[in-house]
Amino acid sequence: MPLWSKRNDAGRVRIFFATDVHGSEPTFRKFINAGKAYGVDVLILGGDITGKLLTPIIASGFQAKMPAGTFYLYVKMPKGIKGGRRFATAEEFSEFLITEKLISTVPWDDAGSYIRLSATFEAKGRADENRVLKEFQKRMSGLQFEF
Repeated sequence: MPLWSKRNDAGRVRIFFATDVHGSEPTFRKFINAGKAYGVDVLILGGDITGKLLTPIIASGFQAKMPAGTFYLYVKMPKGIKGGRRFATAEEFSEFLITEKLISTVPWDDAGSYIRLSATFEAKGRADENRVLKEFQKRMSGLQFEF
């Protein structure tokens, strides 16, 4: 069954619409499988797909937005830290984040120097979600990236 469109025998198109997945990978996977499970012709994923982790990433100086149809965030890596370390590749920057800040990213140097962050995490509730976001902000605070 094609993922994006197909007319059924009655000439009508069955649509499955979802929104507010907030970066949840399990929810996104359920959405992708809904086409087959419910026999629909078109899947539409509306807004609020990024997850709240996007906010502190932008606050850290990255020019970031989630690409359509993904739960990963790709950002151009900085050239360095103001008055400090320089990065020649996304791999160097990714290694810096994991060793110095305990933030895991995936370097992507094939199409320019980008890193991939997963905007997905599981929280037990609002308080736990806020704790995770504050921890990310704390780890990134004090870094002034140069792009």
